[in-house]
Amino acid sequence: MNYSEWSQEYYAEAEKIKRNLGRMKAKLKTVPMNERRTLEDNIHKLQLIYYEVQQTAGYLASIAKEKQSAA
Repeated sequence: MNYSEWSQEYYAEAEKIKRNLGRMKAKLKTVPMNERRTLEDNIHKLQLIYYEVQQTAGYLASIAKEKQSAA
């Protein structure tokens, strides 16, 4: 298993999530008040997913580094 490649895939996915968060935050400025709370909740959930993906990518990168230094 190539942990380095796997971690890069996670980092790439995190960047996609970050771009979506940016769009959602920009939309937050124009959304009607009755939809604002739902959008805020969705932003919060997506931020949690973003952090999880970032942590997983970092963890996989650390495993790849350990395997590389052990070889």
